[in-house]
Amino acid sequence: MSNEISNEDRAGLILKGNPIEEHSTGSTTKSMRVAMELAAILHEGQLDKAGEPYINHVARVVETVAKSLPQGMSYEDKAGAISAAWLHDVGEDTDIDLWDICTVFPSGVGTMVGLLTRDYGWSEGKTYQEYVQRIGQSDTAAAIIKRADLWDNRFRGKLPKSMEQRYDRALSMLGTPKGFPYPKLPSQDRELVAGAEK
Repeated sequence: MSNEISNEDRAGLILKGNPIEEHSTGSTTKSMRVAMELAAILHEGQLDKAGEPYINHVARVVETVAKSLPQGMSYEDKAGAISAAWLHDVGEDTDIDLWDICTVFPSGVGTMVGLLTRDYGWSEGKTYQEYVQRIGQSDTAAAIIKRADLWDNRFRGKLPKSMEQRYDRALSMLGTPKGFPYPKLPSQDRELVAGAEK
């Protein structure tokens, strides 16, 4: 019998010990810290398509989101978006119950993570296009998170042409948030994205 505890059990211990009360002193900072810790635990040992630790993708998405949020957004809303960015793939790539996210984090965080999770709740049975359209129409912060996620997935490595086209269509559907910090890309990739956004 092993004494090892699974990543999901470790995550459960973090969640149970860290209920975050909305509008309480320090809740925004705690939300971001707990989201980062939870993402690190839940994605531990996972690799992306390029063979890198998956948490690196999540961290790049968070960095892009932090740079992309509207200037007029409240600190509390920005913290919620950054927390949701840390957690954007836990519903699809881990065994965590999204209800736990909704009960521990401020309400907007759980809503965004649920919205970003494919084949969960409202998106069950929907096409990928319907899923992306709904994100773009529903919540500005969720759209920024999804765009950062798609962008990182699209331009981090070599993809099959069908996946490139899928990501390009999705990026085009979401549009370009004002101030979105595009990473530096080879010229052919810049042309491809410019063409997809027209």
